[in-house]
Amino acid sequence: MRIRTGRLLVAGTVLLACGALWGARSAWAGPAQLAAVPGEKRPEDVAAIRAHLDRIFQGFIHQDGAALRAGHSTDWRGFLEGSRHIGKGIETYMQAVSWALKSPVHLTG
Repeated sequence: MRIRTGRLLVAGTVLLACGALWGARSAWAGPAQLAAVPGEKRPEDVAAIRAHLDRIFQGFIHQDGAALRAGHSTDWRGFLEGSRHIGKGIETYMQAVSWALKSPVHLTG
């Protein structure tokens, strides 16, 4: 990952994130994709992404902390509702969503 004038290069960040998501040995290992491939031409990828997101949503619906933890890597990074900085690590994520796991309001779905 390269840093230019204090900002991360978005392309490198996206490639590294995609490689981690799909278990690639290296985000740079394969030939470059020169053009976007529409979702309708990649149904297996679309189905895998939707299934992954659904497992996370089901974790919230059923207040299942183990499902939420399983849906994120240990070195998770991201923004959470109301945050002004990037959250780092699974424990930060779990602490931020702990309110949903303890809420007396139960969702259905």
